[in-house]
Amino acid sequence: MLNWRDPVNPMSGGAERVSVAYLGELARRGHEVFWFANSFPSGKEKEIINGITYLRAGGKGTCVLKARQWYRTQKPFDLVIDQHHGIPWYAPWWCKTNCIAYIHEVLGPIWSAFYTWPTSVFGRWQERWTHWMYRNITMWVPSESTRKGLLAHGVRDVRISGPRRVAGGTLSAISDQ
Repeated sequence: MLNWRDPVNPMSGGAERVSVAYLGELARRGHEVFWFANSFPSGKEKEIINGITYLRAGGKGTCVLKARQWYRTQKPFDLVIDQHHGIPWYAPWWCKTNCIAYIHEVLGPIWSAFYTWPTSVFGRWQERWTHWMYRNITMWVPSESTRKGLLAHGVRDVRISGPRRVAGGTLSAISDQ
């Protein structure tokens, strides 16, 4: 998993909780699971929590480069999940393995709510451009509204695959699609 934040990051939110459910289920099923994220002041460079190995390096401008450097030193992966939070990791073009994208939401007008002009305009433009670039990459989404937004941007393979409650109120998140 490539995600700008991990669940230990003070800035983490709902998307990270959903990602923990996905990756935790993979770990529970016996898969070796890694989560690469930006470093942050109190974050350890490497730690293992509930079977997930968290790796943290780089910041907003260097994290993708650090992820690529680390990836090149690893044995081949079965799957890489490129999680988008406005800006992707562009992993399908450098990871050389099965790669899917996970998008919690299409930001669209949210860019204008959080950023002023010209950043908001550029953010909306790059999001649409990114979706077009990823149009042939399978995308996992948690909702029909996100699915519709991506289809409207030209993405061809969008699958709803989100967490669901199981016995004891815990989350399970691996789709059988």
